[in-house]
Amino acid sequence: MEVHLSEMAFTGMVLAALEAFRKESYGLLLGQTTTRGVVVQYAVPYQTARRHTSWVQRNEPAHRRMEVFLKNLHHLNLIGDFHSHTVRGEHKALCRLSAVDKEGLRRNDVCLVVALNPRQKYQPWKSNHDGSLSGTVQDFFVKIGAWYGGENGHPGRAVLQCPFAVGFIWK
Repeated sequence: MEVHLSEMAFTGMVLAALEAFRKESYGLLLGQTTTRGVVVQYAVPYQTARRHTSWVQRNEPAHRRMEVFLKNLHHLNLIGDFHSHTVRGEHKALCRLSAVDKEGLRRNDVCLVVALNPRQKYQPWKSNHDGSLSGTVQDFFVKIGAWYGGENGHPGRAVLQCPFAVGFIWK
């Protein structure tokens, strides 16, 4: 499966992760399903999420209100969510699904993880062999990975594409 990330979605996720740094961010992914995967057009961060350094929890009443609104948008679908992982002391943020993340991933949903660590050097954004994207933004090394809920209940790794980000050095 391929996940195509628009300029707006990339920007929204990275800004949410930077803004909440030292705590996790959370948001919804809006877009369209295609024959090869999904196109993520928007990443909408949750303002009312409960945040911690090692977890984030959405506000369920707010989520239900948002779902009702989104059902009336015929050109956009709720296709999943994103959240960030942040460095905690000596523990590096990892770009992978936790056990809780895997448990909450529903069939056909997409989950993007944004890992934020202090940068060691400037690195242009690139596509990685594992299907993720990575590069530097300000003083951070950022890695974004994509997963989808598989038919067998196990998450599958998706290939993340974002032509907007690849090749840039963000200072």
